[in-house]
Amino acid sequence: MRGKHGRFIPVENVDDINWREDPPPAARRAISKMISPITLHDHAKDGAYHTKACMMFRDSLFKADVLVAPDGHVTISGEELLIEDMPVLDDVLGH
Repeated sequence: MRGKHGRFIPVENVDDINWREDPPPAARRAISKMISPITLHDHAKDGAYHTKACMMFRDSLFKADVLVAPDGHVTISGEELLIEDMPVLDDVLGH
């Protein structure tokens, strides 16, 4: 998903993160415990999907409520920052 401030990348496990360098095993386990798969909370009669997802935005991992409208428009709300300043590759520049 791309928003006006950049790209939001859904993450369902620690291997989905585009690491610049692999984190130490203990950090990898701790981060893995914070990440949960995308969960569907409601499928509205109008065709909208209400989900909860973990996402990367730049160098930060967060959880949020995600509403996917029938036309494909995505709204992210209720963001909860989990980790910031992670050693990840820039999703645009690749470094």
